[in-house]
Amino acid sequence: RLYSRGIKPVDDRYEALMDIKRAVSVLEESEEFPKIMPEVRVNIVAAIPNAKTISDVAGIPGRIAKVRGHVKAFMEPEFGVSVHMATVLLAAMKNDKKIKAATNVKYDIFVDKAAKKLGFSVSEFDRAELPKEAPEGIAQITWSIEKAIKKIGAVPDVIIDRGRYGIEPMAYLFGTSAVNVVKKAVQIAEKRTQILRGSEKH
Repeated sequence: RLYSRGIKPVDDRYEALMDIKRAVSVLEESEEFPKIMPEVRVNIVAAIPNAKTISDVAGIPGRIAKVRGHVKAFMEPEFGVSVHMATVLLAAMKNDKKIKAATNVKYDIFVDKAAKKLGFSVSEFDRAELPKEAPEGIAQITWSIEKAIKKIGAVPDVIIDRGRYGIEPMAYLFGTSAVNVVKKAVQIAEKRTQILRGSEKH
């Protein structure tokens, strides 16, 4: 870093890594976020400008876990370590150059309600309804994300993957930075808790 300061590709990669580290700190301070962590755990990914491949996207090796009710990242962010979430982010970036980061949370009806109450734009796809021409494997994620984007004509704040047998339902969040994305996630977690408390009173 010391010897390469001022070289833009190096600076871009360094900033993506630092962005993820700052985002992890935001999640570690949140009491509500662990309540919307999926069983498959969470990753935060951030890309360099004009990212084209998975090696242009940074994430947390081994993802982020929940330990005694708190967020814990056991490793430092690196490039090229998150195939699934990097694929999700690259699909969104193809449609909007301002998008630079993404994360995943569990999906339930209260996450959906919370996102909409906060004014976030939401789209979705359902694997059970994929047509015959839909590709298999990781290419299916790209295809599905792009379909969800086309459905509303823009990259939304949230894309819901309703999952299917053996695949956990998920909500993907997108934003201009990793910190921007996780702040949305924390807002959704907090609003979800408010909704649940409200529903428990009735």
